[in-house]
Amino acid sequence: MPKGIKSTEVISTLTLNCIKHNFVEFVDEYGYQDAVQKISELFSADWEKCKHEVMQWYDFEIEKIVGEIK
Repeated sequence: MPKGIKSTEVISTLTLNCIKHNFVEFVDEYGYQDAVQKISELFSADWEKCKHEVMQWYDFEIEKIVGEIK
């Protein structure tokens, strides 16, 4: 591990990116509300820590991209 980088920071970043990726897939498959429920069940405590960040990211970034494509 490079000096100055904590393993917990790496794990948190990887977990957040994993949740983001799965959230997009789940919304496509189940719709927004069901995706929130399913991600909550899958990631439990980690979801609670970052759910606002993930939902804001989805709302501002992904919805913007999808809107531009349509």
